[in-house]
Amino acid sequence: MFCFFVLSWITIPMTLVMARPINMGLLNRASSSSTSIYSFDSTNHATRNITDGEFAGRSYLVHLPSDYDKDKNHAVVLSFHGNGGTSSQQETISQLSDTGMTINDLGIIAVYPQASLGKGRDGGQKENSWQGAPYAADGVDDIGFTSTILDEVSANLAVDAERFYATGKSNGGGFTNLLACTPSINVRFAAFATISAALYPDTLPGVDASDTSTACNPKRQIPILISHGYNDTTIPYLGQTERDGSTDYRTPNIDSFAESWAKRNVQYLNSSSDAVAQFTTTDPYTNTLQRLYTIGKVLQLSLNYFQHCWPSEAGLDCDKASFNLTPAKLLSFLEANPLN
Repeated sequence: MFCFFVLSWITIPMTLVMARPINMGLLNRASSSSTSIYSFDSTNHATRNITDGEFAGRSYLVHLPSDYDKDKNHAVVLSFHGNGGTSSQQETISQLSDTGMTINDLGIIAVYPQASLGKGRDGGQKENSWQGAPYAADGVDDIGFTSTILDEVSANLAVDAERFYATGKSNGGGFTNLLACTPSINVRFAAFATISAALYPDTLPGVDASDTSTACNPKRQIPILISHGYNDTTIPYLGQTERDGSTDYRTPNIDSFAESWAKRNVQYLNSSSDAVAQFTTTDPYTNTLQRLYTIGKVLQLSLNYFQHCWPSEAGLDCDKASFNLTPAKLLSFLEANPLN
């Protein structure tokens, strides 16, 4: 039995150690147009501010690897921040822009979308929030915003169309799950990863009040990595039926959530409602239990004595872990699962 502790959210400013700047002559994708919508600085970053259309006023941050080459197809990883967070904070804690982050032997293009201002928790302070959370803005279309990002990145950079991936933490992790569950957008992503995900009912399409683990009809097999701390007091590992009297904040047991993904994936392979998702368990790192549903394409990491955090040895947003999730597990899982 594990003890729970009160979560203290700590954000540690950090200056990323970047690789040398890319050759700016390699920026423009080989296409009929020589003009890119992105203006990259000396640290290989560009902030895209959308100025017209349905998503005018929205923005996202792009980081290019030092080996970026318009004549090579690079994997793209989108990473969504948590409630009240920013794209730059997500870049820091996810480590996706750090030197040496590769998929398929090439540096990755990392994209950090910025959420719009939500309505706040029960009329409280408004914070940047993603679709699917009870505190997100009414009517916000973050699925459409994500589709626009994919269109713009594809049209302006050299990308591998079979290697678009979605990741996210907390509220961003819940939204990542919503993307995975939504057939109109999940066909554009190869695999997904949820970290300390806030899995509220509207991130699980079709959920009912009695069961928050079995909803979602993605209409395809979904490779997904799920990381969660046993001591998470923000989104409890064992789930919750309500918070402060509201069932809008109910969330599933994380083990049940992972098993449901694995079972759905197995069913897409053999169409049997009685399909069983077999798994193996290992202890790859200190205080970390790994469950691998091989056929079900689910990798689950459960961290003991760990709270509402993205795992890193430096504890970049709260607790220190015994490993760095992104280079140790996340990128290899994504690489093993291209879209096909």
